[in-house]
Amino acid sequence: MVAVEDKRFYEHHGIDWVRVVGALWANAEAHRVSQGGSTITEQLVENTLLRGAEKGLTKKVRAMLLSRRVEHAYSKDQILELYFNAVYYGPGSYGIDAASRNYFGQPPWGLDPVQQLFLAGVVQGSALYNPSWHCSAARRRLDTVITARLDAKTLSTEEALRLKGSPLLHINGRCQAQV
Repeated sequence: MVAVEDKRFYEHHGIDWVRVVGALWANAEAHRVSQGGSTITEQLVENTLLRGAEKGLTKKVRAMLLSRRVEHAYSKDQILELYFNAVYYGPGSYGIDAASRNYFGQPPWGLDPVQQLFLAGVVQGSALYNPSWHCSAARRRLDTVITARLDAKTLSTEEALRLKGSPLLHINGRCQAQV
């Protein structure tokens, strides 16, 4: 999750200013919101403490301020655990346990590595990447997550190639590797 959602998670204190500036620049160039700059901590705050709050600059500033407080109150591992258990993974699936059962019909500890990596990627767009409805998009996103892990040097090239070649087995079937 860190490799694909917040590469500098262990380096920042709730706000990744490099990412914020990069998102502002990309959005200015695109003349629209094309990138977000939220950290995992900010997403946790938005999904728990600010759920239902109006969107916009005020919410973003509140999320940034609360993220700093969360970072002071909890360890990075505690923040990740809270995030995994609060984030929306798709239809009826808040938290990793519900997502695991929804997509794969089993608890998280029974998942294979491909399924685990899929869950790290589906958070970005559960409607877009649901393997039951959008198998090829789910595979592309899974491959993006694998590449992010490779870039973060948390997977070897051989392991990344093996995972990219493995099918994604889900509750309604399988998504084959992209050719």
